[in-house]
Amino acid sequence: DRDRIGHFLPYAYAELDLVVVGDTLPHSLDDLRQRPELKLGIVRGVRVGRLKDAVDAMLASRQAEYSPDFDNLAAKLAAGRLQAAIIPSVIHAKMRRDGQLPARAVTVDLPEGPPEAIGLYLHRANIPADDVQQLQRSLDGMRREAWVQQMYVRYVGETEMRRLFRSEAAR
Repeated sequence: DRDRIGHFLPYAYAELDLVVVGDTLPHSLDDLRQRPELKLGIVRGVRVGRLKDAVDAMLASRQAEYSPDFDNLAAKLAAGRLQAAIIPSVIHAKMRRDGQLPARAVTVDLPEGPPEAIGLYLHRANIPADDVQQLQRSLDGMRREAWVQQMYVRYVGETEMRRLFRSEAAR
């Protein structure tokens, strides 16, 4: 629906990970679903892509719950109200670096959630096509000159930047 009313201008990547606090770690979201004693948290409004059906089923069975923001989600993990959370990798990397996640939290790479492009949505009715094209050229130049990647390194580290931009590096 967004594509019908807006232009999407990609400039970076994000990947959803499972952040788990506990003794035994699930290896995927399906593995977590098989363990009803574990409760999942997710921030309302986070786009989960291919994970939507699994997350919806967990919400319906009360094995998952929404949080209003990432600070609230981290507090629930620290308090033990949640044992796992779906968090975009750039966000949990920064939260971990800033000490917001429990020290014993472990990140599980979700095979169901590959990197997805993130970017700007510009409303077609409000932004002239020439401006959209100019902005796209600017964003393309920032990526080509690795400026976006440098910002990722600054905030989440070299390893996470390489992980997220791996599909672009393969081009």
